[in-house]
Amino acid sequence: MVTKKPKTVIASLLAVTLIVSLGIFNLSVNTNPAKMYPEGHPARVSSMLISKARLGGFFPLSIVVEGDIKDPELMKKIDAVERQIKQMPEVGATQSIAKVTRQIGRALFSKNEPLYNEIPNSYEAISQYFELYMMSGDPDDLEKMVDFNFEKAMILVRFKDMNTPILRKCVKEIKAMVKDIPEVKYVGGNADIFSEMDKRIVDGQFKSLGMSLVAVFIILALAFGTRSVEGAFLQIIPLIMAILILFGVMGFAGIELNFTTALLSSIMIGVGVDYTIHLVWRYREERREGLQAAEAMQKTIHTSGRGIILNAVSVLRRLFFQHSFPCAFSAR
Repeated sequence: MVTKKPKTVIASLLAVTLIVSLGIFNLSVNTNPAKMYPEGHPARVSSMLISKARLGGFFPLSIVVEGDIKDPELMKKIDAVERQIKQMPEVGATQSIAKVTRQIGRALFSKNEPLYNEIPNSYEAISQYFELYMMSGDPDDLEKMVDFNFEKAMILVRFKDMNTPILRKCVKEIKAMVKDIPEVKYVGGNADIFSEMDKRIVDGQFKSLGMSLVAVFIILALAFGTRSVEGAFLQIIPLIMAILILFGVMGFAGIELNFTTALLSSIMIGVGVDYTIHLVWRYREERREGLQAAEAMQKTIHTSGRGIILNAVSVLRRLFFQHSFPCAFSAR
């Protein structure tokens, strides 16, 4: 078929590549570590339970505030930011020194009094709140929210959803929310790290693919002589088609791109260029023996091509057995 109807074969492969590559538009990036385990696995179930429990969630985000924390104006800013964040549906729980201040007010006053669940308007009143707390409570309870000198405070946010596209959206909204508050110095934490990782994966994927294809092009050109630049370019086309099909299948199958599945394209290039060199080298040898192009291709397919197919089937067989691995990224 390859030698008798080459145009039909090429047109068919291009059509299949075009159709399957449409799945790329469905491809999503998600570095949620819980999804590395299959549904029902204890690690995944426990993570989901923590996210849904009253503890608030699995991924924390910290907002660091610097200044005179006992200043009523700054304390109210912290309180306003926390309340605004708490209204986000993806947020499971928030914690801050302002929230503790309001809780002390609830303990000291009744519901019909002005300071019930409110931030006092004077520095002295806030200081008295915490002096009372230090005498009756454990000072260590506050160490995760404010330092000893009340110069640095932290708003802790926990998210219910561990999917990194959701985290990325929330972190972006929170950073925009606090960007005009000069006392807010840092916004970071696991939620920020994992949300940023998605962008790094996509950027790294494009860079690694580009560098790999350039390196393969140079290797092929050198392997088959300095006059084989055009031939090296033609040999890279099947690799590009294979990569498009790979990501298209992932998109249609709902397999998300993460820091493990992103390695598949590199593996494909490594294996593909190996097969390409074997096949083309044998074809050139047959041509040197005086065979016509069709005869040389047919003999190449029956010799080196058969070995390549057997090797590919062997690799696929090993990968197939990984489908039963407990970690989903190994199975995929």
